[in-house]
Amino acid sequence: MAEDDWQVIAARLSPVAPADLDGDGTLLPAAGPRRRAGGWLGRDILPERPPAAAAWAARRTGGAAIGVRVGVRPADPAGLAARLLAMAAERDAEPVILSRPAVCGLEQFGFRVERLAGRSERELAACEAELAAFWDMAIVIDAEALGSFG
Repeated sequence: MAEDDWQVIAARLSPVAPADLDGDGTLLPAAGPRRRAGGWLGRDILPERPPAAAAWAARRTGGAAIGVRVGVRPADPAGLAARLLAMAAERDAEPVILSRPAVCGLEQFGFRVERLAGRSERELAACEAELAAFWDMAIVIDAEALGSFG
């Protein structure tokens, strides 16, 4: 990651969490099912758009990618983000978060978060292996080993 990337992540470090817009429906009510050519879509708030090619471009300027497996949402995402930032800056490595929960809490800080898809342990492991190969990860570590899960 470039130095500007680290500064953006460091600027976002705050214990204040953003409002959960699609959680209980109090801030943003769920949309009813709509008929589209592809079928019925429930809770479709924003229209579907093709992914931007620029969003998928590799931004790494050097160093390695380190996979960080998040099994449960941390109690202190800002503390974990600070630890990841320090570790990544010291090692010149880009953390790629491999998240089992739909929202792990590290999205707001600007880290690359990949949601692991699958229902069984075998499917989750296959998804993790595919992402590790795609991002050319040097290592995958458990976020729980880094702390901030109290």
